[in-house]
Amino acid sequence: MKTRFEIFPWNDNFKVDIPIIDTQHKKLVSLVNDVAELIAHKEESDQIETIFIELNDYASHHFNTEEEIWQQYLSGDALQANHHRAHAEFLERLNQIRSEKNSLGLSDQYRKILSFLTNWLVFHILESDRQLARICLAMQHGASLQEARISADQDRSDSRRILTDALLSMTHDLSDLSFQLSSEIEQRKSVQLSLTRALNFSRSLINSMQDGFLMLDRFGSIAEVNPAFCRMTGYTPKELVGSCPPFPFWAKEVEEKMKHVFQRALMEKSTECESLITRKTGDSMAVLVSVYQLDHDSATDEESINALAFTVKDITERKVIEEKQRQLSFYDPLTNLANRRLFYDRLSQAMEESLRTSRCFAIVFIDLDRFKTLNDTKGHIIGDLLLKEVAKRIRECVRAIDTVSRFGGDEFVVLLSNLNPDDSQKYAEQVAHKLRVKLSEPHHLPLAEAGAPQQTFEYQCTASIGVTLSRGHEHDKEVLLSQADKAMYQAKELGRNTVCFYKE
Repeated sequence: MKTRFEIFPWNDNFKVDIPIIDTQHKKLVSLVNDVAELIAHKEESDQIETIFIELNDYASHHFNTEEEIWQQYLSGDALQANHHRAHAEFLERLNQIRSEKNSLGLSDQYRKILSFLTNWLVFHILESDRQLARICLAMQHGASLQEARISADQDRSDSRRILTDALLSMTHDLSDLSFQLSSEIEQRKSVQLSLTRALNFSRSLINSMQDGFLMLDRFGSIAEVNPAFCRMTGYTPKELVGSCPPFPFWAKEVEEKMKHVFQRALMEKSTECESLITRKTGDSMAVLVSVYQLDHDSATDEESINALAFTVKDITERKVIEEKQRQLSFYDPLTNLANRRLFYDRLSQAMEESLRTSRCFAIVFIDLDRFKTLNDTKGHIIGDLLLKEVAKRIRECVRAIDTVSRFGGDEFVVLLSNLNPDDSQKYAEQVAHKLRVKLSEPHHLPLAEAGAPQQTFEYQCTASIGVTLSRGHEHDKEVLLSQADKAMYQAKELGRNTVCFYKE
């Protein structure tokens, strides 16, 4: 009696959550297991042509289905183009294997197809198809393409977990199969050979991963690293294998953090975190580290330590995108000053500190005089250049701990924090007058007229400034800003280019 041989049992984790694509992927998994079964049972009948026909039918129908879906959301995007090329390469490789059919033995043909299909299953379905599906599903729910990309990139850590689980499942299933067939002498060598090939294939998959991979043995030493991890760190396998913590590639500031990650993985079976690695050259790289237990030891003594596997993904690009988003969320894009949202956050902190320590703070409201006239006569480009110059001068007049913000238009608000109650008014007055004088100094702005790109003109700008002080009293943020705003309008009524303090 033959035992069904499944090198990749279908698992719901393989789903991309687009039903028509998942149904078609099951067909590929079935073909992989059919070929594995032929190898496991030493089938001598020539079924190779049938397999090629089924693969061609599968590819023709499945690729058209996928690309119609990707086209709806990713038309013209590089991800779609790369995916299309991958489909073309699948067919090209399939035809190449088919052309070699007559020069190979039957078992070698089956093995070649199996290797090809399994690689495709792991790296195309679990990586590429899953990523594109996540992007499309996110966009269906209203996400932008950029937001969908970030979400799909974070989800790829799940794909790496699936890959690890699939490899472990493969090894476990093959070991069980070897035991079950031990009494079947005529099949024993075949199963053992299949097990060896599967284990070798597991190693081949790990070595071909784009993310870094390393394995620790039960004593915490590095037992294995893949080429991708060596490329990321600049260290050779000889330099890494056998080394013990602290590893040379962990940045000094994360060593303690990684110890806790190890302990959490031993207790929870798997975990992940963002961290830093230090290359051999000394520079750092932001990475996402996923940690898994590779074998579960039932022993209960405290010295028993399970082996751990790590996947390490470079997330430098993602961090750059997140920083850009943070800048857009909290900073004015024209002047790079804090925006209203960040200013309110800093004001809340100053209010809490003032109540706790009895230190004071001041809000300085600045409005440029006759800014609209400049915009109307010289254009918004010149107006923007003036706003940038004003922002620079304001920063030069205050301390690093103070917050300079632009609320919009020509309105700037400064938060002077941590002031001594005894001389807070005197200090705020000094800063306000320093700002008034600095802003009234002539600005040399480039002319925007065509034919005179190098010429500049002198423009003298003044500002009306209102100031309110808080001495630990509990006030609403809007009340404080309103006070500073009223003081600023009083300065305008007094003839502009002056400073006024709010008075109860």
